[in-house]
Amino acid sequence: YLLWLSKITPEKGPAEAIDVAKKAKEKLIISGNLLKEYSDYFEYRIKPLIDGEQIQFVGAANFEKKIELFQGAKAFLYPVHRPEPFGLVVIEAMACGTPVIACKEGAIPELIKDGKTGFLVNSQEEMVERIKRIDQIDRLTCRRYITRRFTLKKMVNKYEALYNKILKQKKNG
Repeated sequence: YLLWLSKITPEKGPAEAIDVAKKAKEKLIISGNLLKEYSDYFEYRIKPLIDGEQIQFVGAANFEKKIELFQGAKAFLYPVHRPEPFGLVVIEAMACGTPVIACKEGAIPELIKDGKTGFLVNSQEEMVERIKRIDQIDRLTCRRYITRRFTLKKMVNKYEALYNKILKQKKNG
């Protein structure tokens, strides 16, 4: 199955993920928190598309359930068309060995190594085409890529370096 997991909001692209899965004739599991302010969006835009077979909604996932969903998925779809500042869920997917197919927006091209840990796309059509090639991505490569680039020590060191740079600029500024 394909997986979409995030907060259920229009800008996170659950409707687009459903469209892609239908075009690709693939099963899609949707998991996410349903925020009160987006209940109408879910009720009237997403819920009618859920058939319980090809398109399934499993609700919000705790940590263990997320890992289980990621590990069982052939790919994680991230059809977000906005300047995404980071994309933690993309890192979580690859940390579980799940390749990601995502739009080339914001920081996403910095997170995914195109053709190695997933695919970067510009459209739903490209997303459908990359699903056909998802077996070219080695799941162990996804995991290793993340463990090398996003260890706790590396992240702390990068944040400290950034804070020190900002502090120096303020002193000199």
